[in-house]
Amino acid sequence: MRMTGDSRDTSGDDVGRRRFLQISAAALAGLGLKLPYATAASANECEIADVTWTLGPEFPALRKGGAVGALNGKVISAGGMQQPWCESAETWACMPGDKAWERLPDMPKGRVYMDGVTAGDAFYVVGGRFNGRTHASVFRLRCAGGKWQWDRVAPMKQDRMVGAMDAMGGKIVVAGGAHFKPGEGQWTPTSNVSSVEWLDAAKPDARWQPLPSFPGQTLDHVAGACIGSKFCLFGGAHHVLKDGKRVSPRVTTAAVLDTKTSKWSKLPDLPYPLSGHDAVAYRDRYIILLGGAAFFSPEQTKRWPQDKGYYSNVVLVFDAKTNTYHPMPSKMPYATNDIRVALIGDTIYALGGENIDPATSNTTKWFRVGRIVMK
Repeated sequence: MRMTGDSRDTSGDDVGRRRFLQISAAALAGLGLKLPYATAASANECEIADVTWTLGPEFPALRKGGAVGALNGKVISAGGMQQPWCESAETWACMPGDKAWERLPDMPKGRVYMDGVTAGDAFYVVGGRFNGRTHASVFRLRCAGGKWQWDRVAPMKQDRMVGAMDAMGGKIVVAGGAHFKPGEGQWTPTSNVSSVEWLDAAKPDARWQPLPSFPGQTLDHVAGACIGSKFCLFGGAHHVLKDGKRVSPRVTTAAVLDTKTSKWSKLPDLPYPLSGHDAVAYRDRYIILLGGAAFFSPEQTKRWPQDKGYYSNVVLVFDAKTNTYHPMPSKMPYATNDIRVALIGDTIYALGGENIDPATSNTTKWFRVGRIVMK
């Protein structure tokens, strides 16, 4: 899938921009809310000073929209869209500091526009698209005695792709996304899903269980991460019909699900509409948002000029303690959409993603390594 500028509903973007630019600190204070953007006080409280970037070994294939995670100290990449255009089953691993990638056994089936997460001693690939149909399947990768092996676990209740996913302890949480089958419209108001479910991966015979659906708009190309027992969700695309044509405004929406109380609550809006990004949680307090399609206000564009198009290389940190956003001084090398990231220790690994070059089927080989710098 390529979310290009001709499908963009600029009126929806402008609403998000006006919301960010026009609400004053005094008005927010009167409502008992914190500024969505960092004040001097909250900036001082944020312990992350920057995320600085280098380039790791190029990925062996052009890739976007795959699953990326970490297992046994290695960065794992599985599936995704590759060139020539196909939904890949290839799996690769790279130990931090190595100069090349290692080929692992293929997934049971090719998939694209899914994501991956580590829970316990395994890496899980959830959902995705193959042959024009979204799937509820879940593949699991483990390594025993030096041998890597894939198997299948219980499928989700809802087939989906490009939803938000993370793990809290041994439980995997998925939210939102899109679903369709051949002959049905893709990226339409009816293709989005708002359901949320989770799997207790520590239990061998566990099945997916429902959680409260995301309230309000249905969203795909959304990102999420867990802080303790809370699942935080940011941005996404919401498809609507306007004058008989499909438009896909990106949103500034942010919300949190407390899995202990099974209740959703609102978080401060993102400072700009964003979709196709990815997120990692750090030190059980911060959520780091990377990449995607971002629609900046004129003032923000001056601050963060983009080389091409509207794909973003801004790194945005959300502080769950102060409920504020903090753009990092350094930007990622290369701006891509449908990005996938993983965290090992204090280092973020960002792989591939969609660019605007049709010569490569909008896929890339970039492996970006970001070191989190504390104050």
